[in-house]
Amino acid sequence: MRLVAGQGCSATRPRWARTALALAALAALGAAPAAPLNTTYGVRLRWQPVTDPSVIGYHVWVRPLASTTATAQDAGKPTPAADGTMSFALTGLDVRTDYAFSVSDYRSNGTESPRSNEVTSGYAQVAGLVDEDGDGLTDAQEDKNLNRIVDPGETDPLNPDTDGDGVPDGKDACQGTARGAAVNAVGCSCAQISCNDGNACTADTCSAGVCAHTPVRDGTACSDGNLCNGMETCQAGVCRAGTPLSCNDGNPCTTDACNPTRGCVHTAIAGCVPPPGSGGPSVSCSAATGAAFTVTRLRLSRRTAGWRLVARGTLAAALDPTANGLALAVWGSGATPLYAVVVPPAGFTNAGMRWFYRGSARPADGLLRLGLAADGGSTSLSVTALVPAAGFPAPAAAGPVPGVAIAVGAGALCARSTGLACTAPSTRVIHCE
Repeated sequence: MRLVAGQGCSATRPRWARTALALAALAALGAAPAAPLNTTYGVRLRWQPVTDPSVIGYHVWVRPLASTTATAQDAGKPTPAADGTMSFALTGLDVRTDYAFSVSDYRSNGTESPRSNEVTSGYAQVAGLVDEDGDGLTDAQEDKNLNRIVDPGETDPLNPDTDGDGVPDGKDACQGTARGAAVNAVGCSCAQISCNDGNACTADTCSAGVCAHTPVRDGTACSDGNLCNGMETCQAGVCRAGTPLSCNDGNPCTTDACNPTRGCVHTAIAGCVPPPGSGGPSVSCSAATGAAFTVTRLRLSRRTAGWRLVARGTLAAALDPTANGLALAVWGSGATPLYAVVVPPAGFTNAGMRWFYRGSARPADGLLRLGLAADGGSTSLSVTALVPAAGFPAPAAAGPVPGVAIAVGAGALCARSTGLACTAPSTRVIHCE
């Protein structure tokens, strides 16, 4: 007999007919758990019967793959199906045991044919059809690599509650819960979830895996990190927008902008002289007005790109530059200043009755440092700046330099120094006393 099957073949005496053995369907008889940890399944074997009239029945042989010993079940002589095949159902097979099946025929004279080739069935084929522990997950869903070991990231197909939190594995969204930890309806403890709702206006808490979001006190800051759109505050658990900053300082000699982290920024426009009545500090006066301004020192030193200006003076009036800002100009004998710069009120920092402005290493407006100190009814001033060469021409030769003056403006005040005696010891230095 030559026996043919989908998974192998064997050959014996050629006088017998061909027989085929194959698994018709795994779990064709169902795979319902008889009890937790005791699930069995059934298979139906199907074969092509031999035509020898002396054959009176068939034996179905079953052996665990781990064993060489097979046991027989008498299948009798089943009624052929429409396609001519015979079949026999085997039940009570253990899910975790792999099996091999074969068939033989026996005759009325007591002889029996050799067994057919073997076909196999086992855990890998049925794990996706059974739920041994009744937790709502098939064995294949729990034992993902089908190695019959509970590996990291897997649940135990023989234990309905692998982490012991009281929630079956099939409903447990958070495996690996710490022993004794309180959990919510889907098996998650507070340590396994995040209750952060991303709302700065709620206090986020967790109890037994259940999040709560309580509104914080009204008026609590909930800044979005942008000072320009105002100061946001919490109202009834919602972050409400504040009043956007208005950065217009009314000074035509500054560009006004808003920096998200610094707030309003007023940048002086190099060489700008505000017209009278414009509301900003003015250096447009061509003669002294108001308080007297006395320059005690003025020195200009020639540099590659211009002049370095160092000057000190005293204004016969108390002046607070954080109120109106401050404008400063160096005048020659012409009708327009040789150098002018405006510092807005926000540009100053103060310590008591002293105010300071410090520019960058290479400021666009040339102003390096500016300091003021109020003392009773007067204000002393010191300034260091880089004056462009184009605005202040070098003397042609050593000797007197006429018409040099400094003007200081703050609001409506414009004080201009007079009577300076300026001399150029060389074409690269000018002293004024």
